[in-house]
Amino acid sequence: MSEGINKDSTNVLIIGKSGVGKSSLLNYMFGRELQKVGVGAPVTKMEVKKFVYKYDDHFEMHIYDTWGLEPSAQKAEEWKNTIFKEIERHDAEKISDWFNTIIFCMNSKSARVEDFEIDIMEELLREKNHVTIALTHCNSKSDPDGIVLRESVKEELAKRGVEPPDDRNFVFVSNVRKKLLGGTVEQFGKEEIFISIIRNVWASLKSKVPYQTRRKFENSFALKKAELLKKPDSLKWIVPFMRKNRIKVLEREINKNCDAFVNELVSEINEMYSDAVEYYTAISRKYAMIGFQMDAEDYRTSAVIHFDAMHTIRQQVNADLELLTKRILFFDDAFNNTELRVKLRDSIINFRILMRDGKKIREDLRRELERYMDSVYRYLDEHLKRIEKSLESLEIEDLYMFQTT
Repeated sequence: MSEGINKDSTNVLIIGKSGVGKSSLLNYMFGRELQKVGVGAPVTKMEVKKFVYKYDDHFEMHIYDTWGLEPSAQKAEEWKNTIFKEIERHDAEKISDWFNTIIFCMNSKSARVEDFEIDIMEELLREKNHVTIALTHCNSKSDPDGIVLRESVKEELAKRGVEPPDDRNFVFVSNVRKKLLGGTVEQFGKEEIFISIIRNVWASLKSKVPYQTRRKFENSFALKKAELLKKPDSLKWIVPFMRKNRIKVLEREINKNCDAFVNELVSEINEMYSDAVEYYTAISRKYAMIGFQMDAEDYRTSAVIHFDAMHTIRQQVNADLELLTKRILFFDDAFNNTELRVKLRDSIINFRILMRDGKKIREDLRRELERYMDSVYRYLDEHLKRIEKSLESLEIEDLYMFQTT
């Protein structure tokens, strides 16, 4: 199927063991449109196939089907790697490319939940992915086998300290029309699957967007911090009488790096939230009753936090001079002379730089760098918390209900 143009979209990943009914679920979801292009054979190779479903005139669902898991430890690991590499690849892109829903197909007639299935669900949920569990081969929307399987999955996830999906994200499905002794069971569950997908798109704004933004911030912060903390090592082989000039050069270099450090972090945060606002605002415009509102001032920040490599030494010298003034009244008049005081302070600083052990100077610089980076972290962490709190207050039901009708 050809992809539409100028449409908003969401990506959906379908996973499950071989034989659980993924292919028949796809056929049921797409109906005749999928059958026209002759698609519907099970995915047997280690690959991911994409199909495009036109939900309405404004919105598309890009559905990715994975190869079914075969009963083998080696195959299970390959299957898991394929899934998470695909998710990671999409999550590295714009929000419109994320998987906002993972449909995990499970046969409602299965005797038990496999450990590896719970392992994968746990990892998906911990990373704030929204999982819709399609219980296939059900005979009714209150199929007893489906209920048992649903409760078993919830119980196993709860044992691991993971909050399971709510009951709305467990969808009872009959993929194909079938005849039983008691009569004919028509297909059902497709509408609930689509509603779950739309709900998960909007739920991602409250959970996955802030989670991914914070994770990117934490990773970037750790990498940039490690790079900056290596800077004082350049003083290791500098002879004492050259330290002052080298420290001044290094201070300018570190100041520049620190400004870049803050600007890059701020830019990454602003970019991710700007992307989110653009994506959700675009959907809102197509569904007038949704009314999503988030202005730039609600998420943008600009941190002006400069580093001062000589801060610690100056602080120590100033403290020493203050103490000396208090103890020796004779110096009081002299120290009230600002010019003399500055000269004296600079002389003491130069003497300390000349006489102090190089290792101690490097340690002071690192300590001051860490103090600076802690300030940056606290500032941006508070900013992220404010955005997260604002998103948490969103009424998701109001955002997605009109779209699902």
